[in-house]
Order: sequence, then structure tokens, then C-alpha cells
Amino acid sequence: MDYLQFKVDGEFVCRLARTWFWDENRPYEKCEELLLDCLNTDEITLEEKKEIVIEILEGRSKLVGLNTFQLIDDGENVRKLSEKIKENDKKNLIHEILVDMERNPISYVDKYAARKELDDYENYLKVTKDKKSIDSVVRWLYSNYNSWKNSYSLNKEQLDMEFGLRRGAYLMNAHLVYDLFGKPLSDVNECEKYNKLFQYLEHSKLSDEIFFRQNLYLAYLRKQQSGSPKNASIKFEREVCYIPEHDEFVSPYGLIDPDGNYYSCGFGGHAAKAYAIIKKYPEKFGMDVKAANSLLVTADESEILYEKGWVIVHNKSMMGDPYFKVNPDVEITDQQIKKAFDYMAHFGRMDMRCITNVIENAEGEKENDL
Repeated sequence: MDYLQFKVDGEFVCRLARTWFWDENRPYEKCEELLLDCLNTDEITLEEKKEIVIEILEGRSKLVGLNTFQLIDDGENVRKLSEKIKENDKKNLIHEILVDMERNPISYVDKYAARKELDDYENYLKVTKDKKSIDSVVRWLYSNYNSWKNSYSLNKEQLDMEFGLRRGAYLMNAHLVYDLFGKPLSDVNECEKYNKLFQYLEHSKLSDEIFFRQNLYLAYLRKQQSGSPKNASIKFEREVCYIPEHDEFVSPYGLIDPDGNYYSCGFGGHAAKAYAIIKKYPEKFGMDVKAANSLLVTADESEILYEKGWVIVHNKSMMGDPYFKVNPDVEITDQQIKKAFDYMAHFGRMDMRCITNVIENAEGEKENDL
């Protein structure tokens, strides 16, 4: 009878174990088992054998010889097991983030950059019969201002920082979430999440999108810290149009002076409000009392304030949304920018349309209104 004889090369076994562990990501226990079979001796303890296994896998030592092995120093490609463990932990966490992203996709939207109320996503699902998923969140985010008939199609590769910020979708990047939080966003409380995002974006290259997102976030923080406005219980009356005093958003229509004070008025009531303000403070507008008293309540009064750099919050039609009318020839003040974002936080205006002119003016652009 013929017999087959095998010879086991110690260096080959070491290379095989390292390939399994480092390149093929096989379980450590399997790699350890392979090497322990080559250390079949009673001269050392199991604990000592396991230490040798670690030395071999890390590249510090190796076995040489055929069938009978000798342990010698290696050192050609030394890698710490801790590096591999860290790498595997990262892969596992990224996998957990991806799973969580599929289960809770809306958690991976930055609500201060989304330009939509996140609660509206559920309404979108009901109306469109779409299924909850990353893709459906993207379709909802990029649809035109809640018009879902022509949903936006977006490849996941396009969800980079620059493009994703346009609708808050940049968090649908598992590697970014890992780098920032090290765990799924469902395990991160909202305060920690948005504070860390604010700090991260503060060190990013400034753009319209980041300017919008950061200022809106700060406005909501101010709203939370200050609570309800002092005049929150005031019911809007037409008489507000004729009171030349600033208030805290009694009406969604009004004016913002260069010091950042808000003056409420009704729909179409800007001229009357401006008339009352000019009559009380004529010197601010280069008039004396006689000239101020001779004014008539026409559209020209609000234009006087507009020419002086006041921001007008108005609407061309009763059914539309208020927006900011900004004089492109007068530099907007930091106080007006702050008040404009406070307005958005107060009235829940998450979209960017109403703030477009403020951002353009803040950057020195001389473009007209929408």
C-alpha cells in the first residue's frame, strides 16, 4: 500500500494565518486554532502558546522548519492587533449605522438645513404611498417645496457635503456619521447631535447653505432659551398698524429696523405702520415734524423706510408666504440678519426662500428680490 506523506512548512502556515486574519477578516479564533495546532508541545502552557500566536499574527515572530518548527524573530511587517480590532470595530459600527439609517432614515436629516418640517415626511408617505426608506426621504427632501408630483431623483453618490447640505441630506453618509458620533444617530440625543453638527460646520468652508443652516440653528437656540415672547398673548388687531413701537412678532408682516427691532403690521399695512413711525421719529428720516405731519398714508411711506435700509417683511398675495424685501444698495446689519432668522424660528419658516435676499445682501450681492 502506498502512503501519502505531507510536510508542513512553518513559514507557510504563518503566512496563511496572517492572510486569514488581516486580509480575509476571518475570526481570530480560527487563526489562533491554526497556529496552536503547530505548537503541539507540553513544554509551554496554553497561555504561553497564545502569546506566541499573537506575536506571529503581529509579525514579530514566525515559525520556520518542516514538520518540526523553531520560533524565531520576524519583524518584516509588524502590525498591532489593536489596529485590526479598531478597524473591525469601525466596520461593525458603520454597518450598524447603515442598518439604523434604513430603519430610521429621517434621523439622518439635519432639520436646520432641510428647509422643511421633518414631521411632514409622514404626511408625504401617506399621500404618495411611498415606503419609509433612505430613497423616499431623499425624494421628499428634494421635491419642490412640498410638491410631490415631480419627485427628485438623486444618486447616493451625489449626497456629498456640498450638495447634501442643500436639503440636510449630508448625514446620509455612514462614514461621516461615524467620524462625528461613532455610533448610530438613534443613539445620540438631539442636543448633542445638533451642537456637534454646529461645531463641525463652523470649521467648514462658508457657503449660502452653511450660512443659512448655522443662523437658523442659533435662532432656534435663542427661541428655546428666551421662551415665549413678552407679547405672545397679544391678539393681533388692525390697530397694531398704527402703533409706532416695536414688538416681538405679533404679526408675520412687518418691518425690521437697522437695530434689529421688529414692527408688526397687517397684510398690506406697511404704509400705515411706516407713517406712524415717521410721525413719531421724523428726525431719523431727515424730516421735521411739519414735513412728517404733511405725509399721507400711501405706499411711499414704507419706501422711505426701505431706502433707509429697513427690511420689509411682506407678501405679494394673501395666499403666498411672507418674504424679506431688502434694499440691495444698503448694507444689511448683523442685527437685522439675526432678527430675520429669529423670525423664521418664531413662525416655523424652515424654507430658504424667504431668507434669500438677506443672505445675498449679507454677502454684498446686488441682486433683486425673487
